[in-house]
Amino acid sequence: MKDNFVGVGFLDDHLREYVVYVFAESSPEMLFLQRATHREYVGGTDKIDNGSTYYFKEDGSLVITRQFFNPHRQERTTGTADVATNYSRKPEFGHYEDLIRLERS
Repeated sequence: MKDNFVGVGFLDDHLREYVVYVFAESSPEMLFLQRATHREYVGGTDKIDNGSTYYFKEDGSLVITRQFFNPHRQERTTGTADVATNYSRKPEFGHYEDLIRLERS
C-alpha cells in the first residue's frame, strides 16, 4: 500500500503550487484524503512564506503542522475531525472530477 496513492496539486495565478492533496488507497475501491497542504508565498515570488499541513487518519485523528519561514518556526496541533468526506471512490480512467475538487467539505 506504500505506493498506492494519488497526489493532486493546485496552482495559483503565478503557477505556484499552493494546495496539495494526497489520497491513499483505503480499500480496493476507495481512496482516503490523508494529507492536505496549503502554502502562502511572499508576494509574487516563488519563496514560501508559510504552510499548513493537515494529516488525517481514518479513525478521525488529526495532526496539523504549520511552518513559518521568516523567521523559521514550527507549530504542531493534534485533534479530531469528521473524516466522512475524506473518502472518494477510485475513479474510472478520465473521470477525476471528485479528486480534483479544490473545495472539500
